[in-house]
Amino acid sequence: GINAEYMGTRKTVLDHLKPPLRNDARKIRDESPLLAFFLLRERSAGATSEFARWIAILPKQIPGAVVWDDQTLQALEQGRAISRVRQARAHYDAEYSDVYAHVLRPNFDGPTIQRWYSQAAYLWARLLIDTRAWTLQGHKYFVPVADMFNHAPDVEDFEYDWRKDTGQRSQKFLVYHKLLTKAGKDVTLSLSDGSDLDTTYAVVKSDRYCRAGQQLFEAYGDPSNAEIVDYHGFVPDWNPYECHGVYRLPFDNVYNPDGNSLAQDRRALIRRLGMYNPHPPNERDRVLCLHEGELSPKLVAYFMIGSADRTAMTRCTAAANVAQLATCSRDKAHQARAYLDLEQWIDRELAVFSTTLEQDVERLRTATGNIRSAIAYRATIKRILRSIQRLVRVERNRLSAGKATAAANS
Repeated sequence: GINAEYMGTRKTVLDHLKPPLRNDARKIRDESPLLAFFLLRERSAGATSEFARWIAILPKQIPGAVVWDDQTLQALEQGRAISRVRQARAHYDAEYSDVYAHVLRPNFDGPTIQRWYSQAAYLWARLLIDTRAWTLQGHKYFVPVADMFNHAPDVEDFEYDWRKDTGQRSQKFLVYHKLLTKAGKDVTLSLSDGSDLDTTYAVVKSDRYCRAGQQLFEAYGDPSNAEIVDYHGFVPDWNPYECHGVYRLPFDNVYNPDGNSLAQDRRALIRRLGMYNPHPPNERDRVLCLHEGELSPKLVAYFMIGSADRTAMTRCTAAANVAQLATCSRDKAHQARAYLDLEQWIDRELAVFSTTLEQDVERLRTATGNIRSAIAYRATIKRILRSIQRLVRVERNRLSAGKATAAANS
């Protein structure tokens, strides 16, 4: 275990500082900027720091998307992803301004700030906190050495099935990362703000079997590719938790309150079944998240409503759930229109990219570094959309074959 005296919390950081620096540091309300400042302070102390050996082996650069140059960032070719990274940059810039005003300017001279506490140095430390600190009960803890494990999928990752997801995977961190008292009592979920850490130590348990001398890995939970690329700067070759977030669906007439009665009825049904677009669109409220190889019943149902005429709406208005909605209309022509609209929507989603999936796959053979991560990120989205497109075409062909058979029998 890692003794509490070597763990970083708001309390232990403030305890290390002396007035007036301690008084000024208290003005930093958020824990992450305070821990980042403390990390920089300990790095400036060199070999005299209690954390010197740990700091010496920390990565000198953090490859997260927030530090990418604009050309690499644009290679994501997803406006929402690019905007998300730029918002993160602005957030870190604002944090640094706060730390500079309250702590750095009153306590350090210009050359010292430039050497040890520059904005670039702060971003390095801040990203280390984001990618390595534990978050328990809403509080941050940096735990030296326990943060050194690289990611690799574990058995549960390989067995994961999004169709049966219970939402418990995100709690797995608490199974393998514990705060224990010297008597062995688990206080992981009962510590408040780190003030009772004096008799505590941190324990990390392996989430897999390994041989002596092998590198130890751990699974990073259930993050999406967006989370991984934003914070860690890479895209895993395989991620069972990845899905393509849909934040806006295309039928404006469904949402037009001034439209005709059919449009209003479509809108009412969409809202009752919980499939409406958030207004305005935002990062938190996804309409859907689409998995590779999944023809989502919710997605199909949305397009069924969007293409419904008055006769179909009469049949479908009473549908109690998405499953009933998918089968309420027996009109093959209506179903065919819905699948055609869905296929065309996927075509538009793919058209925003400057390259095809095949071209990305070819580029990935030789691409390296951050540009490789950007290409891999967009290629995954294309792979998901293309897999759904294939399933849509199967359904369209099935409907066409059924119509041809019906016509031949008539």
